[in-house]
Amino acid sequence: MPFGATVIPPCTEATLSIVSGGSCKVNPSVGDVRGIYWNGDAFYDALEVEVKKKFGANLNIQGSYTWGKAIDTGSATVIGDPFQTSIASPYFFCKRCRRGLSDFNISQSFSGHVLWNVPSPKNLGMIGTQALGGWQLGSIITAQTGVPFTPIITGDVLGLGSADPWAFPSLVAGCNPTASNFKKNPNGPIYYNSKCFSFPLQGSIPDAQCNKVVDPNSGQNACLNLFGAVRRNSFVGPKLVDVDFSVYKNFPIRKISESFNIQFRAELFNILNHTNFAPPINNVAVLQPVSVIPTAGLLDRTTTTSRQIQFGLKVNF
Repeated sequence: MPFGATVIPPCTEATLSIVSGGSCKVNPSVGDVRGIYWNGDAFYDALEVEVKKKFGANLNIQGSYTWGKAIDTGSATVIGDPFQTSIASPYFFCKRCRRGLSDFNISQSFSGHVLWNVPSPKNLGMIGTQALGGWQLGSIITAQTGVPFTPIITGDVLGLGSADPWAFPSLVAGCNPTASNFKKNPNGPIYYNSKCFSFPLQGSIPDAQCNKVVDPNSGQNACLNLFGAVRRNSFVGPKLVDVDFSVYKNFPIRKISESFNIQFRAELFNILNHTNFAPPINNVAVLQPVSVIPTAGLLDRTTTTSRQIQFGLKVNF
């Protein structure tokens, strides 16, 4: 060994921690090395339908529907997590483990709008015509399924030494992990039942190869260093329903010019005041080795605002 050379201790299992991650470095003088991998693929298939119908000169209806599916091995380009539901550090060494629904996948989407120019009465005189004429009613309806996300085990249970440690959990047999009545939960909108998740069960894995722990939900022997059955983006978040409505009143003033018009506008966004939750982006972790996670699956953000009303006045000349 050359004089003055640094002696680097060998990596051993004792230097690894399932909680804080792998602390063993082959060369402590080298920092994180990040790479870009080119072995990904993506597929998209869809059925798209659009219907337009005009009833006379006053009523227009249009609707668009898409039924599709986007699958890839990673929705990232340069950064690892371009979407809020993305996994920051997917397993580059396991292409099959990364394959799943795209982070931006929306299986079904509908958008429709209605615009009605209310006919003006003809025999009510000037005052009646001004009061009951010139009205426009409109509405935009949006409905779509949720975006996918991945429940995870937090902590470096696989001993990869990653800066963003995580692992796949498994599911308890016969247990429905998604809560359909999550809005009625007295503890808050919790989207899934954390009792339905387990550490990967040991099965026939020899004890010598198993970092054994007794799973708190299934009561069976589990191995922290195994891949669980849950896969990337195998869960889909809450659906979205939004209805916007508008009322316009036109006051044409022909004495000024043929095109002079004053329009009063009332616009109501999310008129039904429907709460549209985002997936549990901040609470995707369902298990950790040392304690339970009370906020697992908690929905703490929305994708649309509450009911909003705005008024406006527009002058055309």
